[in-house]
Amino acid sequence: MAGFLPSRISSYMGGSMSAGKAMINTVFTNYGIKLLNVLTGIILARSFGAIGRGEWEAMRVWPATFITLGILGLDKALIYYASRTPEKSKHFTSTYFLLVTVLSLLWCVVGWIAMPIFLGTHSNGIIRGAQWHMLIVPMGFWASSFVVLSALKRYALWNFVRQMIPVLWLLGLLVLLVTHSLTPWSVMWVSVAAMAARLIIIMIILARVNATPSFRDIDTSQILPMSKYGIASSSGSTSQFMNFRLDQLIMVGILAPELVGLYVISVSWSSLVDPAVDGLAQVAFPELSSKRKIAEAGPSLARYARLGLLLAIIASIPLIVAAPFLLPLIYGNDFSAAVPTAIVLVVAAIPKMANLVLGSGLRGIGHPITTAWAEGLGLVLTLMLLYLLLPKYDIMGAALTSLVAYSATFLILVVGASRHANVSIRDIILPTHQDMTGIWKRVTNAIK
Repeated sequence: MAGFLPSRISSYMGGSMSAGKAMINTVFTNYGIKLLNVLTGIILARSFGAIGRGEWEAMRVWPATFITLGILGLDKALIYYASRTPEKSKHFTSTYFLLVTVLSLLWCVVGWIAMPIFLGTHSNGIIRGAQWHMLIVPMGFWASSFVVLSALKRYALWNFVRQMIPVLWLLGLLVLLVTHSLTPWSVMWVSVAAMAARLIIIMIILARVNATPSFRDIDTSQILPMSKYGIASSSGSTSQFMNFRLDQLIMVGILAPELVGLYVISVSWSSLVDPAVDGLAQVAFPELSSKRKIAEAGPSLARYARLGLLLAIIASIPLIVAAPFLLPLIYGNDFSAAVPTAIVLVVAAIPKMANLVLGSGLRGIGHPITTAWAEGLGLVLTLMLLYLLLPKYDIMGAALTSLVAYSATFLILVVGASRHANVSIRDIILPTHQDMTGIWKRVTNAIK
């Protein structure tokens, strides 16, 4: 198997790394992924325009949603249990594979039947493309087994795997662009091919770290615990995802493709806040899961939360200032109307990303239900505000909804984290001098 792997991958096969190095490694990886996503976004926006971009979004959004929500938190359960008993990681991975295989078959059937209902305002060609795009669901579920690498603290290798989809995706789009065959349908098949290629590489990598799923390593005694933790975690993750994506899911069914295209670009711009904070959340979950005592985990959770809020504020400021002139320059003048919405969404990204860190921290210390309650209440608020604001203010109404809902969820999560982690609210939200100097030191060391 090693012959199939480039030397760069083989160099990642070493041991684990510390939490600090893992965070820096993950943040830089996130920015690399974001850059690749921005490049693909520019290609799609300039090739399709607002209308075509909205049509591709209609083909993309529901299959992607089935991957994120349909997995029912089993990927989180795999990280949680493998972090606590890494010597059993192969058994957890095999059990995970069994569970998600059953789920993927169910969701493929449901998605194929329901797609005409979800996309009722679109043409039959777009609906059929979305149905075929459901092929990514089982491959996405199986590929998500790579999260066991973070549980094993193989963060460099884990981050390498995370880069594969945007790299393969960009290469596929460039081929379509050069051959003058870039259409929503051809882009859909590139998405399917990229997912299949990544799955093959992941299976090779898991074999190298002795975590290959196999039938004989399935531990039936873990089916119920993993399912229970997954569902509890999923209830929060589902509400969180719906808070992030509900506006787009509703828009593709009721608004004109041009407005959907403008909103997608606004969301894309605001998501530039994500990489730094997302890296923190991704490391916080397995690190906190491995700590058995709350006296040790509580202060660590508070520190992760403070850093998340600080990084989100730092990342948002230049995006707000640059949006009026950089967004149209990058995506084209057709998207100038997206600037006001993009600015509101950048501000909303501050509590949104802080919520991501707090939610990961609470799951890590064994309290996924608290995250579920907070995100669930945020979702209810999102539904109410979309009902009131979307018909009257279209995409600006959706942006304002996100700002209010994320902020309310943040307040609830802060109170919950304070109670369960046995730390003060001040410790959770107010960065210390040590936090700021620590960030500066790690960034400068990483650059050097």
